Amino acid sequence: MCNPVPEEENHIQKLALKILSITPHNAGCERVFSILEWFTNKRRTKLKVEKLEAIAKLYT
Repeated sequence: MCNPVPEEENHIQKLALKILSITPHNAGCERVFSILEWFTNKRRTKLKVEKLEAIAKLYT
């Protein structure tokens, strides 16, 4: 039977475990786009991007 890789030498294994533990989701992005859609309705179409970004940051 082969000897396992020493603890200090299994960097790839540690990296793989960290990467695979990330749960991919886009709920945050969807929420922001929903808020931005509400802010850019027919009455508010003349907002500049900077103003829209500031409002969204305050809202969230």
